[in-house]
Amino acid sequence: GQSGGWTTTWQGVMTNENRGHTILDGIKAMTGEDNVEYMKVKKHFMDADKSKYDVVIFITGEVPYAEGDGDNPRPSLSKSDLDYISHLNEFDIKTLLLVVSGRPLLLDGAEESMDAIVATWQPGTEGLGVADVLFGKLPFTGKLPIAWPKDENGLIQGQADEIYQYPFAYGLTIE
Repeated sequence: GQSGGWTTTWQGVMTNENRGHTILDGIKAMTGEDNVEYMKVKKHFMDADKSKYDVVIFITGEVPYAEGDGDNPRPSLSKSDLDYISHLNEFDIKTLLLVVSGRPLLLDGAEESMDAIVATWQPGTEGLGVADVLFGKLPFTGKLPIAWPKDENGLIQGQADEIYQYPFAYGLTIE
């Protein structure tokens, strides 16, 4: 969910009930609705004619949570998302992974299949802002506020740099 816990309810909700805009709304606003094909079921893309697509924007992350309900000894992308992402290598299409989460998630090799990865964190109700950056209306200016772990060893902050997928303050700034 774009909003975390303590938004609509204590544990947050996985709906579009909040006033505002989703990331999909933002993408459609930037490109024109006729230029976006949204597929909630991944199988639809696998069965589609890939030649008509310029880019795949794969949005994933974690469900909203707060306090103890979010405790997870291994926060990561889901197995079904990882399986799907691995299939994207089969096609000659630019791929972008958007990770919507309240913390770094283990990517478990997904980064190898992607042309780019953006940690959107939890943008709340303004998915338009995410699209503004993706499509160049505004520059990327974010830097990681915490190191992004490569594996379970990196889940404990303060370890050696080689256990991180992306180090503290990693990020893209275009000026």
